[in-house]
Amino acid sequence: MVTIHKISEGLFMDSFDLIALHCAMECYALAYHINKATGFKLVRAEEDLEIATSSYPFYEWKDSIKDQEWYLIKNVVTVEEVGDDQGLFQDSMTTTLHYLIEERKEINYLLKLSPGNSNEITKALEIIRTVPSISMAYQVDVETLKSKRNLIF
Repeated sequence: MVTIHKISEGLFMDSFDLIALHCAMECYALAYHINKATGFKLVRAEEDLEIATSSYPFYEWKDSIKDQEWYLIKNVVTVEEVGDDQGLFQDSMTTTLHYLIEERKEINYLLKLSPGNSNEITKALEIIRTVPSISMAYQVDVETLKSKRNLIF
């Protein structure tokens, strides 16, 4: 008799929580304000997150005391491309918006906590909501996201 073992895809999925941030600031300024309010130490990562043809800047902080990793990731980036159109505007530059989480285009930034910890997310959310330049902050249910694979790195 042959035994068949199947490995569930869920075993390879990272456990993480997300906070959605609505904010018009640049990424470096937002990281500064979050660091100032929460005591985090977010710094720009050496390399951007590359997904397909887009490059998403992000900031990271590895909290060795609590054994957690925090990431501030820009959800929307503008990509300039040379137009393939023929005619009068054939060599013109076009700009397109690319989204890390395609189904949540209204979100400007994502704050990821890995591994997931609901107590830490709740505390961070309370503090982040006091930052005046952030118009809205809320927790995102990761299980409902179709493009959550983009956040596994």
